[in-house]
Amino acid sequence: MQVIHIGQGARSGLWRRAVDKHPKFRSVAIVAPIGGASASQLPSYGTIANALGEVTASLAVVSGSDATRYAIDALASGLSVIMDEPGRIGSSDLERLRELSRDGNVGISLVRRFPYSRCKQTLKRFVSSGRLGALGHISCIDHREFLGHSDAAGTDPDSTVQLSLFACDSFETLRRILGVAPVNVTARLSPTDGTKTEVFLEMEKGIHIHYFGMVGAVANLRSLRFEGSEGSLKTDGACVWWRKRGWRFFVPVRFGVSPSSNEFGDGQTRLDIAAKGIARSDTEYSLEMMAPLAAAYESARRGQAVAVPGIAH
Repeated sequence: MQVIHIGQGARSGLWRRAVDKHPKFRSVAIVAPIGGASASQLPSYGTIANALGEVTASLAVVSGSDATRYAIDALASGLSVIMDEPGRIGSSDLERLRELSRDGNVGISLVRRFPYSRCKQTLKRFVSSGRLGALGHISCIDHREFLGHSDAAGTDPDSTVQLSLFACDSFETLRRILGVAPVNVTARLSPTDGTKTEVFLEMEKGIHIHYFGMVGAVANLRSLRFEGSEGSLKTDGACVWWRKRGWRFFVPVRFGVSPSSNEFGDGQTRLDIAAKGIARSDTEYSLEMMAPLAAAYESARRGQAVAVPGIAH
């Protein structure tokens, strides 16, 4: 299967190497932004149309802040798409992706890098047990060191690097742990470089989440905390602690913690899925996962809360 790489995200080089190592895939071209540099020996083109005028391909890997725009162009050109990240996305973009993906010959597979994967089942089991009581507030802090992403240096005044690379996966992880979907999103982004994101998520059953993420922190820091009427639960992604209401200290939760996985390992899984044909269910799930992100971007642009059901229909 022949692959075109589109955009210049933080992991573009990793994707090219992954394709080179896969026995069923071969990279044939790069589509880069005007003025974009590439260390690859592959032929480079300014547009997908120019690339497809000279090479044949059936799959596109898109990345960077314009990944959604690239995905729309690739689908319209008859290519299935692996999205390394959504990049900038709004409600109209999401609807356009839905329209194009209704063609059974193409599909979308969004790479998922869920944070707290080592303890997700522990958290889910504890929350569903009822030991926390009625959930009142959840806070999620996600600070990452600088990644060298092309947009993180402030060259793109409308970048959403943190929202696209990390917040999207955090939103989906919280939905899975809690078993409820987001209803409304209020978001604020750093005005110059997109390296900071603050989001208030209103979930079903009246659950509220405060999310704050930053790229370019002095050290990696993750903290997820659940406050309930009967106690508190917290994790840093490696261990889980519980404090019953009235207790002075937190104590470790004695549930099994899943082993850590390679963050980019899911990229290999996406390639295997593409080799078999991206299923309709995977396309629908990927679009559903991007809906809160689209709502967050719309909210930041409008300066007001955005209802997710109005986007994810």
